[in-house]
Amino acid sequence: MRIQKIAILQIGLATLASIAALLISFYLTSPKQAVYIIKHYGLWLTLGTVLVFIFELRNPIKHLGLAEIKSALKRHGPALLLILFATGYLHLHVDRGFKILYDEYTLNSTAMNFYTDGHALVQAASHQMDGEVIAKAGFVDKRPCLFPFCVAVLHQLTGYRPSNAFWLNSGLTALLLTLLYLIVYRTCDKKYAYLSILLFTSLPLLAQNSTGGGYELLNLCLIASLVLAGMRYLKSNGTEGLNLVTIIAVLLASTRYESILYTLVPVVLCGIKCLQQKQIRLTWFTSISPIALIPPLLSYAIFTSNERFIQTTNENFFSIAHLATNLKAATRYLFDLQGDFSNSALLSLVGVSALLILAVFIIRKFNLSHISRGYLTPLLAVFAIVALNTFLALTCYWGAWTDPMTARFSLPLQLFFAIAPALALYHCFKIRKLPIWPSIACIVFTVTVSSSTSIRINNETRLLITSGNHWALNWITQNVPTNKSLIISDGAIGIQLYDFPAIPITVANNMPERVLHLLDINFYDQIYVVESLVDFGDAYETMPPLGANRLSKRFALTHFAQKAFSRNSFYRISQITALHKAGPGNATLQQNLPPIGELPQDDPEAAKLYLKQALPLIPQT
Repeated sequence: MRIQKIAILQIGLATLASIAALLISFYLTSPKQAVYIIKHYGLWLTLGTVLVFIFELRNPIKHLGLAEIKSALKRHGPALLLILFATGYLHLHVDRGFKILYDEYTLNSTAMNFYTDGHALVQAASHQMDGEVIAKAGFVDKRPCLFPFCVAVLHQLTGYRPSNAFWLNSGLTALLLTLLYLIVYRTCDKKYAYLSILLFTSLPLLAQNSTGGGYELLNLCLIASLVLAGMRYLKSNGTEGLNLVTIIAVLLASTRYESILYTLVPVVLCGIKCLQQKQIRLTWFTSISPIALIPPLLSYAIFTSNERFIQTTNENFFSIAHLATNLKAATRYLFDLQGDFSNSALLSLVGVSALLILAVFIIRKFNLSHISRGYLTPLLAVFAIVALNTFLALTCYWGAWTDPMTARFSLPLQLFFAIAPALALYHCFKIRKLPIWPSIACIVFTVTVSSSTSIRINNETRLLITSGNHWALNWITQNVPTNKSLIISDGAIGIQLYDFPAIPITVANNMPERVLHLLDINFYDQIYVVESLVDFGDAYETMPPLGANRLSKRFALTHFAQKAFSRNSFYRISQITALHKAGPGNATLQQNLPPIGELPQDDPEAAKLYLKQALPLIPQT
């Protein structure tokens, strides 16, 4: 293999850039500094990465003229119709709304603050005057900034609306199915691509995420894009396409923290191509690209340095001891036939079978000719990372896919379940012309079994917090005026997305006098409380469920609305009317009491200082 001087310089630069990115992110930057950088510059760093991606897209599309576009639409018209119908179907049985709390709340709160002031801040508490936020408190999220950035762009284009996250995921659903079609079309043919779309559409979990406010679909779109970009790079001359593969990997690292492992894919593909051409050839951008990983690495540093994000011991968060239990749960989830989970038994069955067949085929038949074709190697490289991330998910403390909150971790693997049958039938069994009956069988399964499962999941209470907050938000938006009304709730982050001032229950409990003081000075006309409660039976004692907070009994309440979500769990909305005296040992700390005196009426500066001391945001200990 020939090694030119310029290649030595590029390899050296890449090594230095990698070392610098790791040193800056984990050793030279403290967690406090990492928080500051992401909070104030996360938006602009993400914008720079996205602009590089858009710039690199010019090469794949620069040859597309009007004639080529018309020809492509004519050739792939049926596929576009199928994608549109599939996207519509995925939205047919599942209501739009935030599904995984509080993950989706925090992502969209960051997007809201990107839009309002350019800061990567999750708004945990806020107060408003005349519709304007005058005080807020929050934290920098552990998750990278790409998805909030995309939602913020929609806010910028269409005006702020919480539903923009759902519209974004609707568009990403169509894009994902298009990318899936292109992968299978380029490796097999059209009919197999149709089958892959139908198989993936049979997955109720995909419908949940298509109508939700999370970042799973963005992650899947980038995974599929990485496969396509890798195919193009291996088929192209020289280094053409390497920059695009690299920047897509960086975008993946900027979406989910474990997706940083996809940055190994361009390294592997570049190494394979260099071996194939017997010459090391890089680009200068690839050499310095590790520097672009500093923002997602800083987000990961924030995650690992904050015990609040881990919520268990560091030693127990990832442990091989969790694997057996989680693997059993994953098997139960994937092959469930009762409709208890958001799986597609058909997709799991054909997907696992096809992957096993492909594994045998690759072991027996794989050689350099497959590399030169460029269809198998990118799929293998990306699938290796999917498999590694799946393994990591199954060794995680929260790795049981039977939990509705963690089932989404299976999505990248299930994307390959949809791709694998086409590859196995076309390349292993040499079936070049796919008969119509597999597609018909898939449609029948989707319309009957998958539809029934999606409807059942949509109508049942599988996550109390999600169902309760969704009901409370609907009641609040329909019955509470946005001006002069404060909401106290564990779901304060989500409530603020809908232009209501809100504080967590823990803040209200620590500062009850300040809360009532807001009524005394007419800062708010009403203060409402959203509680999650469980009735324990004979004694009729109600307590919050695990993970929820109980409102202090010092608050006197008038109940307005209540809804049960199971035999003994319910959500209640009440209005604060008074404050009982503190009992022994229940007095409020002096620093948490409201200021003495009345709100200055004729001195704006004095009024601001008074409110700064009076508004309950973060209790002082």
